[in-house]
Amino acid sequence: MIKYLAVPWNLLVGSLVLVFGGLSAILTALIQLDRGVSYGDLQLTLWGGFLLTLAGFVIALGTAIYALIKKRTHVSEN
Repeated sequence: MIKYLAVPWNLLVGSLVLVFGGLSAILTALIQLDRGVSYGDLQLTLWGGFLLTLAGFVIALGTAIYALIKKRTHVSEN
């Protein structure tokens, strides 16, 4: 028997999209810091990027825990 993890790949890819989206929002806010953007706009962008990144990591952690709990067994035909 071959054991493998039942990873819901759509959740994993979605969490990676959230993480990269959040990191790009944080990078955008840091670039805008030099351009004289108001502090409120920068703070809003930084908090949004942080929350997107945090949500991505939470979903990825939940996906990993789900995959470890829901191990399936696969019987090879050979």
